[in-house]
Formats: sequence, C-alpha cells, structure tokens
Amino acid sequence: MRNPGVNIVLLLTCMILFVFSCNQEDNSIDSDPPNDDKAIEGSLQPWPLIKNPGYLKVSEVENLDSAARVFLYKAENTVYVYPVREINLIEIVNDVIDDIPVAFTYCPVTKSGICWERTFKNKVLDFTPSGMLYHSNLMPYDFETNTVWSQMRLTGMLGAFKNRSLTTLQLVETNWHNAAAYFPDAKVFLRKLGPSSDGREASGRSAASRVASEEPVYGVIGKTEINIFGYGFFEDRIKIYSNFGNGDVMVVGSKKHGFIISFNGRYQMKAVQDAFPVIMEDDTGTRWNIFGEAVSGPGKGERLTTPSSYFAARWAFEALFPDRDLMEH
Repeated sequence: MRNPGVNIVLLLTCMILFVFSCNQEDNSIDSDPPNDDKAIEGSLQPWPLIKNPGYLKVSEVENLDSAARVFLYKAENTVYVYPVREINLIEIVNDVIDDIPVAFTYCPVTKSGICWERTFKNKVLDFTPSGMLYHSNLMPYDFETNTVWSQMRLTGMLGAFKNRSLTTLQLVETNWHNAAAYFPDAKVFLRKLGPSSDGREASGRSAASRVASEEPVYGVIGKTEINIFGYGFFEDRIKIYSNFGNGDVMVVGSKKHGFIISFNGRYQMKAVQDAFPVIMEDDTGTRWNIFGEAVSGPGKGERLTTPSSYFAARWAFEALFPDRDLMEH
C-alpha cells in the first residue's frame, strides 16, 4: 500500500507541473493545415544550405534606399537587420544568435518574413527552400528529419513532423532609414552568393513575377480568425489598438514611422509620441520600445511576448488560412 504522504507529494508535483506548463508562451499556430495537397506545387529540390551568414556594420552598407523594406531581430544586446534586397533571392538563412538556433525566412511571392526557432523536439534543424510551394508560399525543408514545412502556417506538411508546429520569434518590419538612424550599432545581413547563385537568382525572380505588386499587411493569427491591419488604419501618430477578438493582444503602429507590431497585453498602455523607438508607456511610468523592451521606469529590463503575427500579402492570408475568418481593420 502506497504511503499517503507520497500520494500528496505526487499530487502537488503534478499541480506544479500543470501550472508551469500553462504559463509557457506558445506563439505557434495550433491547428493542422487544410487537407489540400493539390495546392502543393513543384518537387523536392532543396536549395543550397545557408548557415553562419556574414554581417556588415550599418556604416558599411551601400546603395540601400532609405525607404527599403527591412526586418529587425533583437537579440539580447544586438539588433540584426535583414534587408529584403539581401534575403529576396536566397529566402532562408540559418544562424545561432545568443546560443539560440534561428531561421530567418522570406517568401518573395507572398512577401512574408518570419523568424522561428530551429530547435524542435530536441533537434536543431537546418532549413533551406525545398523547391516546392504551398499556395505559392515558400515551403522550407529541413535536412535532419526530411520534413517539408509551410512557412506561413509554420506547420509540417510532409515528412516526419507533419502537422507539428514551429514557434516564431519576434521580427519588426520597418524601413532602412529607421534601422540606420536608431540602431547604428546593428549588424546587417550580407548576402553571399556561391557557385549555385545563378540558379537561386533565377528561381527567386521567376517566383516574384507570378503575382502583381501588392503592399503587404500585418496579420495577428488567432485560433478562429486573423485580424488584418494595413498602414491605412494607422495615422502618422503612434496608435495602440486592442479592441479586437484575439484575446489580450495589442497592436501598435504608425504610418509615419513605418511599423506595425503586436504584443501580448499585460499592462495598460498609452502611446508615446516623438520618442521613437520608444512607443508606449504603462500606468507605472515604464516606457517600452518597438521590441517590447522596458527601457526606463520601474519595469526596466522586462520584455513583452508576442503572438503569432507577421506581414504578408492579404491574398496569401486568405489562401493559406481558409479555416480562419479574416477581420479587416
């Protein structure tokens, strides 16, 4: 007969583990992709793997227009900049930043830039374009498990991890002017083209020419709906919007400053004007920047988490997520 004291200890342990698991942030997309394999185009022809990329100093970057579209990834002490000009033709870059294996992915057809963790089920995965598309969206392939993934759905489509979801990391999309002016110590991704570059360039250009030019929109992906935000919704002044159906989430943006970003809401926030890249202040007087970092006040040092959200062409959200309602803002 088991000791009652042991039973109590086991019960308490289970309760602690349950509470701990419920408090973990999970910004993956938690549903299986629609069963429409006919929407998969092409055949498995993995591109050359790109790891350990090179970076330039901001002062070394040449011929990049101030309005050029870039993505910012904030590590512990460093901002990494990925210009669309540099990522457009290779589509996936693998790196290890602050001991975290990451993959930055960009699809030139759907105009979606997404970063995710490369550690999955205790495996570090190396990603490259598979040569296949799902509703015209990039399908990454990992060499370790031979899984083909959907970039926008963050879900395995074929192979060992079919229907399993990856976790995203925060990217801020903005322009080169903001990156250079406000983050002069940033590291800027430099595209290195090897012997196979001609094939990769041809593939990228062919894909990009398949659809008409369309301004990407920002989508916050919920379980049953996707809330779509275009720059037309925002004014030149920084605006915070939280009155929509994706739970405790706030979306912050400004047409003037050229950014839209979202955070899981933990505080009552008001917009801060004329202090960019500081964009918000909470009711304790703590101020927060575009990466969700508390940079001054009582909460200094904290960092907000983000829901699953990214920029992409509107038609791509509609095609990739027929199981969700699109809510326009």
